[in-house]
Amino acid sequence: MGLQVWKIGGSLLPLADLPERIVSLFERETPKAVVLVMGGGEKIRELENANPNPNGLKEHWAAIEIMRNNAEELVKALPGSRLTSGHCQLGKGLQVLDPLAFCLADHNRDGDYYLPENRGTRSDSIALRLAILQGASRLVLVKSKNFAAPGENPLPGLKGYFDPFFFQLLKARPPSLEILAINFRSLPLGNLIPIPL
Repeated sequence: MGLQVWKIGGSLLPLADLPERIVSLFERETPKAVVLVMGGGEKIRELENANPNPNGLKEHWAAIEIMRNNAEELVKALPGSRLTSGHCQLGKGLQVLDPLAFCLADHNRDGDYYLPENRGTRSDSIALRLAILQGASRLVLVKSKNFAAPGENPLPGLKGYFDPFFFQLLKARPPSLEILAINFRSLPLGNLIPIPL
């Protein structure tokens, strides 16, 4: 398999063995390279609750700063990993995205930032945008719960799992990009589950 992007849910940050679980999944799936995109977790929820304006520019960039701090902490805890601004390399093992550098460098044709600067853009959208730009073979959403119980239709509840701009970005998704999910709270780690998007 080629490059994969794994979005790590911020709610998983308190797990003391999160680095070990990431390494275990990496060894099991054996991709050529993985770029990890860290979520913001509870600190972003606190930021949103303190800010009544869901479209605030300051909140958007403050949230990305939180994600960047989480990424730096993960690099410290994950042996052999390194920060990347989005120029990902095959054969380099585990790389952790610097979301601030990535978002600051990502512009549309008009020169504006590609991702909207509001509450609708969080780590899910950043991960999908990175996967599209890098021609990744897979986007794996590492979450803290299952998308649906066995035999249950997952589609009605999907919007609650992603930030709103994620669904806009799906329009630019190449057919070759698989989107899968895994519940990282359950042990032993289960299989990657395809998401019907």
